Amino acid sequence: MELSTVDRTGHIPENLRSHAATAPPQVLCRHFEQNLRDQGADPDEFYKLVAAIRIRHDHYLFAERSGFCSYDLAAIRDVLLGFQKLYVADDCQFPDPVGIKLVQQPGTYVEKGTVLASFRSPESIFESVQRKLEAVICTPVQTPCGPTIEGING
Repeated sequence: MELSTVDRTGHIPENLRSHAATAPPQVLCRHFEQNLRDQGADPDEFYKLVAAIRIRHDHYLFAERSGFCSYDLAAIRDVLLGFQKLYVADDCQFPDPVGIKLVQQPGTYVEKGTVLASFRSPESIFESVQRKLEAVICTPVQTPCGPTIEGING
């Protein structure tokens, strides 16, 4: 299945939106790369940047106790944005100094010491980043919660 060209406003027309959700990854990738080229970027340079960022995820956050993974995404975002603000400059309005990759799915039971996330950070702020991310990520909950958990009473 091929996606049709987006409309003149840059949006997928209403009658094609369901097709976008079922498009194979190769088709989506082709459209993504064309979008990069249309904006004057080189897809190869994008992939090089992604690879460079991935290898910098060399720090890990571990579960402080056994329990069920539960992530407060708003709190994680606030931590990341707090560090991002330190690096904003006239020539760099959208810096990306700190990044995180969550390893465990929410609701997954983990043992104490299990890796929950990897992160990257400049060495100059590493300890602060680690401490703040540990505070919002590393404490699994004792009771599973979330939209995928169903309980039966009685």
